[in-house]
Amino acid sequence: MNNNNKFEGNTSLSLAQSEDDETLLELIKEIMTEFEIGCYNTNDLDDISETYNHEERNFFYKLTTIDGDESEKIIGCVAIQNLNDNEESCELKRLYLLPEYRKKGYGKKMMNFILEVSKNNNYKRIWLQTSKKFSQAIRLYEKYGFTEIEDNRPSTCSSSCNLKYNLYL
Repeated sequence: MNNNNKFEGNTSLSLAQSEDDETLLELIKEIMTEFEIGCYNTNDLDDISETYNHEERNFFYKLTTIDGDESEKIIGCVAIQNLNDNEESCELKRLYLLPEYRKKGYGKKMMNFILEVSKNNNYKRIWLQTSKKFSQAIRLYEKYGFTEIEDNRPSTCSSSCNLKYNLYL
């Protein structure tokens, strides 16, 4: 599968590169601050290209647009990370969009793309954890068939990320 996806206009989804790490971390921190989620784990963001894109079946994508001065701007991101379990499962992580790009269909496009990547990498189940504060994202997950589950696994993102969801592919 192609690791890039061009949407209409000047927007595309592509694998994040090491030079994107700082901008992606700033974007994630901005969104966490917006939703008042203070304490969160960013170990997976210390070196995105090494943590995700060099490990087998782990991927971190950036959503970019070309703005008025023809420079690329990162406006969102999404990732999957292999859970290394016997169920062929991955975790959906870091699905974020800057506020001014929400409710424009980008979340759905990123979700369609990441589900395709998951299927093409032979994952059978996608697991995620989120906070009730991300109500728009929860509605998106549920539209795609994710169901809330009880799971005793410790949170890998934040103490406020106490909701866990599953989707069997």
